[in-house]
This record gives sequence, C-alpha cells and structure tokens, in this order.
Amino acid sequence: MSYKSPRLGIDRFLALRWVDMALELRMVADEISNARKQFRTWLSQEIDGQISADKTAYQINRIWLIDDDPFRNLRRIALSNGLVNDRRNWPILHYGLAINVFPLFTDVCQATGRLLNLQPTCTSRDIYQRVQEKYGNPASVEQASRRALQTLIDWGFLRNDDGSISIQEIPMTDSLIIEWLLTALMSAKSIDKTPLTDAVKASELLGIQLLDARSAIRLSSRLRIERILNVEMVMMMNDF
Repeated sequence: MSYKSPRLGIDRFLALRWVDMALELRMVADEISNARKQFRTWLSQEIDGQISADKTAYQINRIWLIDDDPFRNLRRIALSNGLVNDRRNWPILHYGLAINVFPLFTDVCQATGRLLNLQPTCTSRDIYQRVQEKYGNPASVEQASRRALQTLIDWGFLRNDDGSISIQEIPMTDSLIIEWLLTALMSAKSIDKTPLTDAVKASELLGIQLLDARSAIRLSSRLRIERILNVEMVMMMNDF
C-alpha cells in the first residue's frame, strides 16, 4: 500500500471496534499485507456494501495497517515499547496516529478544543462552521467533519448529550504514553520544539490531561526540556 498524502483524509465514521481490530491484526501479523486482507474480510461482515467497506478499510489501514508513510516510527514505537499491551491505551494511540494521518481530523479536534476552552458545551454546527472557515464551504467538508466528530465521540474523547457537545476528561499519568502522545502531537504540527505549556494545553488534546508531563519528558530518550529566554521548551531529539 503506497503512501499518498490525503487532502482531508477522513470522510468515514471509524468505529472504535473497527480500529481496535486493525491494531489487533497488526500486533500478530507476519506481513502487513496479510493483516490488510484479513481486516478487509472481517470489516465486510460489519459494514453493508462493498464500496463503503472498501473506503472505510482504506482509511483505517492508514492508521495501523501501513508501513511506508512518514508516521511509521510512531507506530513502531507504540508497538515495540509495550504501549499496545495495555488496551486502555488504544484510543489514545488511535488518536495520536489519526491527528497525523488525517488533516481534517486534526482540524476538527482543534476547532472543538478551542470552542470548549471558551465554554462548557457547543453544538456540532459550531464545529462545522469553524472547520469550514479553513476549507471553504463545500458539502464534502461538512460531511467529513460530521464523520470525524462521530468518531471522536465513539472513541470516548467527546460526549454528545442531545446535540450538546462536551469534552470527556481523560487524565493520563503513565510517562511512556505521555511521551508518545507529545511526540505524536509535535509530529502532527510539524514542529521540533514548542513551549511546554502550549504542548500540554494544546486545543487538539480536547479533554486529555497530561499529568506531570515534565517528569515524563525528563525520562524520555526522544524529548528534552530546555529553558530558552526563561521559557521551558519541549525539544524533539529525533525526527518523526
């Protein structure tokens, strides 16, 4: 599966159950191509219609079942350092890869986070309007934004109470997953340094709380903290 940078990336609902299965297959597969075939067969029993199943499988493949894109090191780290062994980490891992793989998914997270930093709830219409300010007003953008929002709700990052969208607080204390997520966030932004306060309070994180991120960075072999002009900066030591 050759890599092509997507324009919007996501225009399908990606159920947590489906992405979990892709990761399960990746963890035990001898060849990624075999895992993709097995996943496509499995997904065809979950989704009606060959075209719909094919398009959904293609987008989920971009999260876990590809190894020739710019984000392969993020996957490799998640798979090799034990993060995938704790199933509670899986939504965070899916999220960290999705903000790298799907440009519009990132924009939906950012728009939602900014709105909910200002007020406790918002509507889906508020989010779509913010995203459309960047992409213009084609119907495809609203539809794709709707699918991304539906995905975030299903993954447990947002709540939808009768059309009122709010964040789900997710405190994180494990230093390895904090390190990995900070790396994924900086990769998604295409930056190798950022103020520590900006990193832990990034709008894209929604309700994810990186508790004691400073200690996690000090234990990291990929990130470090430097003080520049009296500002604590998170620096990436390796390219991703």
